[in-house]
Parts: sequence; structure tokens; C-alpha cells
Amino acid sequence: MIVYKAIARKRLKFIFFFLLGIFSLSQTYLQAQESSLFMPREIKTAYKNGTRSFDGKPGEKYWQNSVDYEIKVSIVPHEQLIVGNEEVVFHNESPNENNTLVVRLYGDVYKKGFIRGREVNGDDLNDGVELQDISINGNVYDLQNQKLVKRVGTNLYIELIEPLKPNSSLLFKASWKQKIPSVANSRMGVYDTTSFFVGQWYPQISVYDDIFGWDKLDYTLVNEFYNNLANFNV
Repeated sequence: MIVYKAIARKRLKFIFFFLLGIFSLSQTYLQAQESSLFMPREIKTAYKNGTRSFDGKPGEKYWQNSVDYEIKVSIVPHEQLIVGNEEVVFHNESPNENNTLVVRLYGDVYKKGFIRGREVNGDDLNDGVELQDISINGNVYDLQNQKLVKRVGTNLYIELIEPLKPNSSLLFKASWKQKIPSVANSRMGVYDTTSFFVGQWYPQISVYDDIFGWDKLDYTLVNEFYNNLANFNV
């Protein structure tokens, strides 16, 4: 009986150290794999700046901007038209000074000549979002002045007359019109004379983050969406 117990203890020790060895080897292998994975320069910079961490948690210096929307909007059914105006407060929680504001105009995906990821009805092609006026902190912008206001793809780029300092806010105002497509396509369109499906219908402040700065990707009808933390009163 004593001999049997001694043998059993030896076997348990052997199994324990065998499993411990396998675990150690697997950890070494995983670490080697992790260190060999390609890491984008922007991610490395975020780790270095302390806004992100290697384990996926927010870093000690992580920040995120937010936006408050006050929107008045109506639909003109017989014209298949959206008419609206908005007052938007953009809160810059980043440590960076911004000289540019990027605004998304999703309706510009229906502009003639725009490259889309999905076919649309040719009759729905138009001139995009019809901006009537915009202002920032009371400064009215001439929409024809391309030194200050540029439309590229589905984004509107506005050069700020007064830079937006860290931990401060700006007030963006806009009035606009936008056609509703006659054929429902990707969250937008007419179903019948009384039913409209309306998504991506308001000028939206783009995301400014700690990885890429301003998000400048165009909307092509097939993208997923990346948005700010926001409050809406519509």
C-alpha cells in the first residue's frame, strides 16, 4: 500500500510538471506570435501616447468627443423632400487644437458621377444635399468660398476662422434640403405615397479620434457607421 501511494505521488508530480511545461511553452509561443503580428503605426502611436493599451482597455489618457444636436425637420411628401435646420454643439475633449471641422453629408452619395458600392435608380441621381447656409460660432460661411468650404465625396470640410481649443466647444448651424430616393435603397427611400424610410438625413459631425484624427471615409451605401457619442433633440 505504501509503495502504491509513493508511485501515485510520483505520477501526480510528473503530470503536474508536464502540464506546467506545456503551459509555459504555449505562453512563450503566444507572446512570440503577438510580437510578430503587424501593428499599424497609428496604433503604436496611441499606445505610446497612453490613449490605448495593449490589452484592449482604454489607456490612462483616453478621451472621446461628444455632440449635442437640436434638429427641426419636416418631410414634403409630394416633393419627396426633407427640409431641416440644426444647431449642433461639438465638444472637443481631445488634447489637440482643431483648425478644421468635418461634416458628413450622406445624401451626397446620390450625386451624379459619385462612385457607389451599390447600384441605384438613375432617376434618383441629383446634386446631393442642398446646403442653404452654415455658420460656426456666429461666423457665416460663404458656401462658394472653396478656401474655407470644400465638398469632397460625402464630406464637407470647413476651415475654422477661430481654431477650436482643447476642452472647448463650437456651435455649428446649418439649413438644408435633401431629396428622398424614389426607390428604397440602404435605409432611404419611398415605399408608397404615404410611407417613407429615411436614414442618414441630417448633416452629421464626423468622428475625430486618437487613432486617425478626422474620419474622412466616404459613405458608399455599403459602409458600416462610425459615430460620436451624441445627444439628440429632434
